[in-house]
Amino acid sequence: MTQQAQDQRQAPEADRKPETSFRHGAIGGSIWRQETTDGGHFYNFTLSRSWKSDANGKSGYSGSFSERNAADLQKTIADCVEWIQAHSKQSTDGTKSTHVESLDVPF
Repeated sequence: MTQQAQDQRQAPEADRKPETSFRHGAIGGSIWRQETTDGGHFYNFTLSRSWKSDANGKSGYSGSFSERNAADLQKTIADCVEWIQAHSKQSTDGTKSTHVESLDVPF
């Protein structure tokens, strides 16, 4: 494993930048590259919801969602999955990429 890969594996997510991000309404999705111990990599994604308080003007991000976020969640997840599938089929830097061929989700 290269030093850069070791550093990236050890860096907390807050110190790294996502590969790309998508936003639909208040919902954001970020794609993260993860290095494997055998020199390959894979991608995963995180979701968040931005909010702003009418009472005090504070704003922030949350990992919880309500039914009114459903449509934007679906669009954001679809964008993230599409990006990961497109970038996992062929690695641009010559390293091995791990790719899940199907998305059989049991729910």
